Amino acid sequence: MIEPRVVTIDSKKPWKHTIIMWWIHGDEKSWFEVIERLIKELIVDTWKVTLIQAHLEAKDKNQRQIEENLNRCFGVPWTSLEHILARHIEICLDQADCLLDIHNTVKNESPRFTVLEEPKLAKLFNVDKATFGLLNMYGNSSCGYMVAQGKEAITLEAGWTETNPVDNMKFAYDAAINFLKYTKNIQQEEVYYEKPEALTFDYLYRNSWVFTVAKAFRDFTELKEGDLIGMDGDMEVRAQNDGYLLFANNYSEPNSECFLFGHKEKAN
Repeated sequence: MIEPRVVTIDSKKPWKHTIIMWWIHGDEKSWFEVIERLIKELIVDTWKVTLIQAHLEAKDKNQRQIEENLNRCFGVPWTSLEHILARHIEICLDQADCLLDIHNTVKNESPRFTVLEEPKLAKLFNVDKATFGLLNMYGNSSCGYMVAQGKEAITLEAGWTETNPVDNMKFAYDAAINFLKYTKNIQQEEVYYEKPEALTFDYLYRNSWVFTVAKAFRDFTELKEGDLIGMDGDMEVRAQNDGYLLFANNYSEPNSECFLFGHKEKAN
């Protein structure tokens, strides 16, 4: 039976139950040393911390998924192997108070950023950008599932790992430890960084035909109204206003998540 690897470190002192999760996608494979270091070294001062390695079968095959995107399988009916895996993970999420879901991008030169809904959490991570609104569109993601229950959840996109894997692993480890300081599972003061650039994404484009991007876009490419993003079959898809492009990729299957479009938050 397909199951995640789950390791819980329990202090036996009541407080918050926090989950740190990796490998929702099997091609994001650079975290083994970070996970093993946490398992061996982490000392929890209050309550418990659960470390989840989510999709080991996809990781072993170096595939993003086997049948479906695991991060769209939470809280929905069973239709695939990933839905079965999501049910196992949901048992852990339902018992927890907080979630940090760590990813690394498979696209070159993507910056580090967070996906969250609570602005107060943005400065916990030494990232370039903080994005808002995605969890409203991705309600069946791990973090969307937690936020729907009124719990704290953050997705951390830890950047492109191929060019400097040691630096990225240190970044991921430090981010996990700082989050556990914030949740007070570790009784030390958390570090707050410079406020990252805040962007809100409120438009998700889904295709009707084969979607092809106009060029290889970097995440957070700034576009002007009317700029060509790609082709949906024979139809041009252009920016409806000035803004920023995220996760733009080619897709052949209709109704795929082709790209997100957003805007910069106004300074307070």
